[in-house]
Amino acid sequence: MLNLVNLLAGFDFCSLPDTKSLLDIIHKVFVAIMIVVPLILLFVGLFDLAKAATSKDEKAVKDAQQALIKKAIAGALVFLVPFIIGVLMSVVNHNEYKDCFDVIVHGAKQTQKD
Repeated sequence: MLNLVNLLAGFDFCSLPDTKSLLDIIHKVFVAIMIVVPLILLFVGLFDLAKAATSKDEKAVKDAQQALIKKAIAGALVFLVPFIIGVLMSVVNHNEYKDCFDVIVHGAKQTQKD
C-alpha cells in the first residue's frame, strides 16, 4: 500500500500526452474567450454610447459612458486572467500544477522542452 502511495505521489498527470492534447484544446477555448469577450464588451459599450449620443439626452450619454468604462475594465480583467492566476499560484506556491497551467495558458507546443 505504501508503494502505491509513493507511486501516486510521483505521478505527473500533466505530462501525459493525452492530457496535454486535452489541455491544448482547453488552451484554444481559453484564448478564444480571452479575445472575444473583451471585444464584445467594448463593441456593445460603444454601440450603446453611439445610440445614447444620437438621442441627445445628456443623462443617457453619461450613463452610457459609465457603462462603457465598466465594460472596458471587465474586458481588461478577462484578458488579464492568466496573469492574475499565475501571480496567485506563485504566491500560494503550487508547483505541481505548473505544467498544466503552462499548457493551458501558453499551449502545448510552446511548453515542450527539447
